[in-house]
Amino acid sequence: MPASPDQSSNGIPRWSNFQDFMVPLRIVIISRVGLFILVYLSMVFIPIKSSDGIWRAFPENRLLDGWSRWDSGWYMDIADRGYGNAPKTGTEQRDVAWWPLYPLIVRAVRPLLGNTHFAGIIISNTAFLLACLLLYQHVRSKYDDEIAARTIILVCAYPFSFYFSACYSESVFFLAVVATFYFGERQNWFLAGLCAAAAGVTRALGVLCVAGLALLYVEQVRAGGKRIRMDMAWILLGLLGSIGFPLYLCLEHGDPLLFYTARDMPGWTNTNKLDKFLGLWPMLLSGNLGMDHINVFFGLLGLILSWFSWTRYGRAEGAWAFLLILGSFTNFIGLGRYVAPVFPVFMCGAILLGKTSHFETVCYVFYLLLALFSIMFSHWYWVS
Repeated sequence: MPASPDQSSNGIPRWSNFQDFMVPLRIVIISRVGLFILVYLSMVFIPIKSSDGIWRAFPENRLLDGWSRWDSGWYMDIADRGYGNAPKTGTEQRDVAWWPLYPLIVRAVRPLLGNTHFAGIIISNTAFLLACLLLYQHVRSKYDDEIAARTIILVCAYPFSFYFSACYSESVFFLAVVATFYFGERQNWFLAGLCAAAAGVTRALGVLCVAGLALLYVEQVRAGGKRIRMDMAWILLGLLGSIGFPLYLCLEHGDPLLFYTARDMPGWTNTNKLDKFLGLWPMLLSGNLGMDHINVFFGLLGLILSWFSWTRYGRAEGAWAFLLILGSFTNFIGLGRYVAPVFPVFMCGAILLGKTSHFETVCYVFYLLLALFSIMFSHWYWVS
C-alpha cells in the first residue's frame, strides 16, 4: 500500500500542515480545560460526600483532587506497591483484578512528577490527547475532515468521557486500540500487533483486538486479491499482553485466573449478578431511574451503533466494537465507561448524524450529562 499524504511509508502518522494538527488539538484542549474548570468550581461551591472509605488524593488542591476517585485508589496503590493479592478496604476485594499497563506507566513516570496521583492524571490526559490526534487522522483517511472532527467532538462530549482525564486506565486503553487499527489499516502488522498487546495488558477484553486485526487482515487480503502471507504472524504479538499478566499471576500467586476470580470476592459479587440486572426493569417501570439504568442504556446504544459500524462502514472495527461491548455486559454497572474507548461507535454516530441539527442536539445533551456525571464523580457519587 503506498503511503498517503498524511502518513509515512511505515504507517507512522505525519501532519501535512499545521491545520491538520490544530483541529483535533483545539477540540480536545477546549473540552478538557472546560471540564477541569467545571470540576474545580464544583469542588469550591458544592460539599463533597463524606462517609467511611472516602479518601482525598489532593485535599488542599481542588483543581486536581476531583480526578482521583473510586478505582483510582487501586491503580495508584499498584503503582506504588505492586500487586499484593491481599484483602483491602474492609472487604475481600483484591488488587489483582486490575490489569497492569496503566499503573506500570504511572510507576515509571512518578519519579519525574513527584506524586503518584498527579502522574496518573498527566498520563491519562496525555494518552487521551494522543489517541484523539491519531483517531482524527484515522477517520479523515477513511472519510473526510468533517466526519473526523465530528467524531472527536462526540468522543469529548460523551457523558462518560471525564474518565479519560481521571486516574483510570481508559485513556491508555483508548490510545492502544486506536493505534491497533490505525496501523492495521496501513498494513504495519508489527506495530499493530504491539499495540494490540498493549491493549491486552491494559484490560482483560483487550485480547479481542487480536481477533479484530485478524479479520482486518483477511478483509485486506480479499480486497487486494492476495494470499495470506507470513506477515500475518505479527498479529500474534497481540496475545503477549493477554498472556503475560496471567502468567505473572501464575508464577507469583499460583493462579493465572486470579484477575477473574478476584471479581467474585465479597464486595463485588452483588454488582454483577444476573438477578440484579433483571431487577433493573421493575425499578425503571416504577419510576426509580438510577445510574445502573443509564449505564445499561449507553451499553445498548453502543451495541446498536457498533452493529451499524460492523454491517455498513467497516466489518473489522465494527465486529471488534460489538464483541467488546457485548463482553462488557458481564459488569453492566460500568458499561458507560467501557463504551468510551470504543471509537467505531463515535465514528458511526458522526456519520449517521451528519451536518444536521440532530448532531448539535446530541452534543448539547451529552455535554449536560457530562457536566452532571463529572461533578458526581468528583464528589464521590457512583457513576460507572
